[in-house]
Amino acid sequence: MMHPWSLPDDTVPIIMVVGSINDDEFFEVPHIVNTGETIASTRYTRRLGGKGANQAVAAARAGGSVSFYGHIHCDDTARIRQALKLDRIDVSHLTGQRNFATGRALIQLSTTTKDNSIILFPGANHASSTFSPYFPGSLVPNAAQQRRQERIRVHGPRPTPHGSTKYCLLQNEIPLSRTIGAAQWAETESRTTKVMFNPSPMLTTLQIKENEEALMEHVHWWIFNEGEAKALLEALQDGEDEAVGVAVESGDVLGGLGRCFQRKKGATTGVVMTLGAEGVESLVLVEGVWERLKVGPGKVGAGGVRDTTGAGDCFTGYFATELSRTPDDQELTKEAVEEGLRIASQAAALCVGREGALDSFPRKLEVKRIMDCGGV
Repeated sequence: MMHPWSLPDDTVPIIMVVGSINDDEFFEVPHIVNTGETIASTRYTRRLGGKGANQAVAAARAGGSVSFYGHIHCDDTARIRQALKLDRIDVSHLTGQRNFATGRALIQLSTTTKDNSIILFPGANHASSTFSPYFPGSLVPNAAQQRRQERIRVHGPRPTPHGSTKYCLLQNEIPLSRTIGAAQWAETESRTTKVMFNPSPMLTTLQIKENEEALMEHVHWWIFNEGEAKALLEALQDGEDEAVGVAVESGDVLGGLGRCFQRKKGATTGVVMTLGAEGVESLVLVEGVWERLKVGPGKVGAGGVRDTTGAGDCFTGYFATELSRTPDDQELTKEAVEEGLRIASQAAALCVGREGALDSFPRKLEVKRIMDCGGV
């Protein structure tokens, strides 16, 4: 009897991204607007964005085979699907909603400081508070979807030509309950998939405490900037571990987090803290020991930093794709993580030297060329 997953399927991804997708509107301004102030924008552009879509495109341009799970308004389905297909992203799980507008982001870009300020309207990104890999667009599955659900329940997910889905990428622009549902599915039902979570916009202290058990149990990799790392450490520390307190007092945020994760004995095997122009720091669990890594910043283009929007998403997509190159039957090594950090850092550096988010993400050949010429 033929196994139900035995037929080849070249479209099945090795990376799944569950998250937000927006229409981003960019306003270039002399400075980020102050309270009560009205200023004129010197330039306006509209592009596809959202942290989920950004990560999906970055992973695809890094060479990954990517599937995106998200919601948009039904009138935008053809346009947005076509845009993602340009990067060969599987959009069969990108569903149209009649009662929710496509998410939107209003982004101010300071021409003086290159900083940005963002207002998010979630729209269809919040159309569902639950996650299902089997029938994402329907409240009630049809007969074919029910049969597929049963096959996955019995036999596990369909293998890809390179093995099972390697990483599930998550952010915090969709309901947290849906994010955790995706993490639970990836970490338990899929059996082999690792979960990488970038909690941005940052979770509140209450959200962290209420969902701490699920997050610790199902998230393998945490990706955050320094501010997000400090917020997470403040929420996780309970005052019972003197080593954590010492790390906090000395400003060693990453060390404090590593100690917290070690005490809680969860699924976490890696922590990455991006430091902007100072590079990246990481803790990775190798053979039961936390190894600390530091990688310098990538080489920015000749024009310098122009737009930091989406740099973190670019980093995350690239990093996950590089880690996924480790075969299923091999343990992830310190050297593989370090190389992944270098490549992801260089990709993010090229991103900030260009305008826009998703449109600014480089392709792997460009990143490799820069690194071969003396990049990070």
